[in-house]
Amino acid sequence: MGSTVHWLFGDQLGPHFLAPGEHGPGGDTPLLMVEARSVFRRSRFHRAKAHLVLSAMRHRAAELGDRVTYVRADTYREGLDRAAGGRPVTVHHPTSYAAVRLVRSLPRVTAGPARGFMVPTDDFATWADGHGGGRLRQEDFYRWVRRRHELLMDGDSPAGGRWNFDHDNRQPPPREADTLPVPAPYRPREVVGMSQYADGGRMTTKPYTSGGAYVHRMSDLCGPCRYRPGDRTGEHACPYTAGYWTFLDRHRERLGHNHRTARPVRRLDRLTDLADVRRQERARGDAPP
Repeated sequence: MGSTVHWLFGDQLGPHFLAPGEHGPGGDTPLLMVEARSVFRRSRFHRAKAHLVLSAMRHRAAELGDRVTYVRADTYREGLDRAAGGRPVTVHHPTSYAAVRLVRSLPRVTAGPARGFMVPTDDFATWADGHGGGRLRQEDFYRWVRRRHELLMDGDSPAGGRWNFDHDNRQPPPREADTLPVPAPYRPREVVGMSQYADGGRMTTKPYTSGGAYVHRMSDLCGPCRYRPGDRTGEHACPYTAGYWTFLDRHRERLGHNHRTARPVRRLDRLTDLADVRRQERARGDAPP
């Protein structure tokens, strides 16, 4: 059978994934990495993200040198068969459900605890089970973690007297580059995107989506753009604005019962051009502006 080898996924490249510790690989344990083409077929990847992932994997493999067997294959299974050569394989707990299912289906692969998360999976499960089937809110979990790890705490109270400063974060970013001591090419005027309600409201209470008016207010990106943030239809209609109202319209039944989004949903009925917006966005489909 030979010695055990340790498998590194493409999102397990940091030094803490190779640091000594429980279920971690030894200092001389052979490593393997698999560049699987099936990953890019299964999910849509922006070209820049695909380049970033592949570049990170290849650079990390180069840093680790001869210790790594790097394989390009059609699937993870094929790559493991070629790289491991029948030897037992260890891996840290993956970060996606699909990867977890894959690892559990491979008889020669043993998954250890996750690395890369502050809270172990079992600890999160204990917290979630303590709610008795009630709704899990991200804010509650955030406070629990801060208390448990004594992060930004002043005794039993949050440092500064407040648990979060979301209201302050909603202020427009600074307009002068010299107010932030960061090197180029960082642009302090850039808008930072938030989650688009991907969990369906299980842990977050607000769908973070917006129209062009919000982008215009919070950034300087709209100035040179040919589209007008306030236009929903027509030659100069802003795709963000039209997409925002279409999103609300498509999910109005669900969002109308959310206290964070009920008001903009009610505004839908006051839009005199809503029928035009619907026709325009149906015609657009998935095509770019």
